[in-house]
Amino acid sequence: MVRQNATEWGLQPNKIGFLGACAAGHMGASLGAKFAKKVYAPVDAADSLSARPDFLLLLYPVVSMEDKVTHLESRTNLLGKDPSSELIKEYSADQQVTKDSPMTFVVVAKDDPAVPPENSIQYHEALKKLGVSSELHTFAGAAMALASTMRASCRSPAGHNPLRAG
Repeated sequence: MVRQNATEWGLQPNKIGFLGACAAGHMGASLGAKFAKKVYAPVDAADSLSARPDFLLLLYPVVSMEDKVTHLESRTNLLGKDPSSELIKEYSADQQVTKDSPMTFVVVAKDDPAVPPENSIQYHEALKKLGVSSELHTFAGAAMALASTMRASCRSPAGHNPLRAG
């Protein structure tokens, strides 16, 4: 939909990206890995356009569903209490990337108590291994600042967003 309406909305159709944090980061990482997968029968002209984002911006994303690195609550909400090993692999975006995955910028807090930083590290390394441009920025002591800013942002009306300048 965005790519189809890009010109009308003043956007460049070849510069459509995805920004996601935490669980929405999983959505973005998955889209970057599985954009070519057909998930429904085409219904209009927009369905003939590529679903591949041109770039990803992922903030402390939940990427892996593997036991040792996942955010268990996110995995349970997405896959249920006892997912099969096949389902875990299918929904671990770091195991699904291809050489055609989009360039990616990842931010993670080394001390994140909820989403282990290994999620971001494994995704970044998987992309680099395939020759996909990826930047990983890790910050020490940043988990609480990132989390409190995002929580405040989620509670505030859009016009009072603490992340908004001015």
